[in-house]
Amino acid sequence: MRVPTGGNGVPTGTRANAVTNFTGPKKLLDEYHTLTLKQVQSWAAYNWAGNDDPRVDDPTLEIKELDLLAADASGKRAASKQQYRIRSELLYAILNNTIEENDLDLIANESDDYTFADPLTGDQKRDGVILLFKILQDVKPSTVIDVQDLENKLSEATLQKYDNDVPKLMREMETIWKEIKRLKPNTYSDSRFLTQLFRALETTSNESLERTIEMLKDLWILQDPKCTIPFVIQTACTKYVNLVGANKWNVTSAKDTKIIALTTALNDHKKKFNELKSKVESGNKNDANSGGNDSGKGGKKKPKLKMPDWRTKFVGKTTNQEGKKWVWCKEHKAKGLFDGLYMPDGHNHAEWKKEKNVRLAEWKEQ
Repeated sequence: MRVPTGGNGVPTGTRANAVTNFTGPKKLLDEYHTLTLKQVQSWAAYNWAGNDDPRVDDPTLEIKELDLLAADASGKRAASKQQYRIRSELLYAILNNTIEENDLDLIANESDDYTFADPLTGDQKRDGVILLFKILQDVKPSTVIDVQDLENKLSEATLQKYDNDVPKLMREMETIWKEIKRLKPNTYSDSRFLTQLFRALETTSNESLERTIEMLKDLWILQDPKCTIPFVIQTACTKYVNLVGANKWNVTSAKDTKIIALTTALNDHKKKFNELKSKVESGNKNDANSGGNDSGKGGKKKPKLKMPDWRTKFVGKTTNQEGKKWVWCKEHKAKGLFDGLYMPDGHNHAEWKKEKNVRLAEWKEQ
């Protein structure tokens, strides 16, 4: 629903044939924080007023009868106002049945802000649009979402995300923290913020800064009164500036050096393993193509096939074995072992060989 913030709703002069002349509409659910109670009441009062009653900035919360049979623009305004009234009453009923009883009692204390009365009959109506606005003002759902996003930024902050620049990290985290305090005061304590500061600073790979942060944490744990947020930020920034000035900032810690060395060694072992695997595979292929000598020639045993013998003995272009159809592939050869092989029905040797080469290449890359 949109709430106009300009125009009186009843055009005159050259625009007399227009239905309304409203300007500056704002979405109630998205832009409620930019609206005032008076603006929402003015919009509601316009719709509870008569056909041609204008919107005014300081309205009286009265109900007037609409003439839905009026001609031209007046009748169209009446129809539009009637639609507003129906939606408003429906919205009030939904809110009234949804809000807990204790909260309803609190809202009832401010019912004068959203109650319209008929001066002739004394009948009263509660305006759901005004009530929704007041609830949004109290709950501030967008603020809750904004604060959650800011808290996530604090908990995910690292030196690496800020170019390993300590002052830059500290400035950004302090700015975020102050914004949280502005949006929701007294919800993010100094102690909680200090915890995030230490966590972010501990993402450093500089051993000297690590020792400084450990010292600051010890002071904080021991509840040293001087270990305040400004003190921690100033100490960390000063340490950073001194390390940069002494060309010691980009010096990695012993821990990182060990990690790099272990990673290098692991890659070397992986490379050697792949080389050995290739030699073994190459050796097996050569054995298979070496002529298939049996144990009576040169003392070498004929390799044993890991498949049924019937697959290597041609009995026709097709055969039925093991409950399914097989086709003869003369391209499948292994010197000394078989000269053709039965393959599952639908076999395409060229595609099979291509897939085999792909799988072999993937294996070697592991």
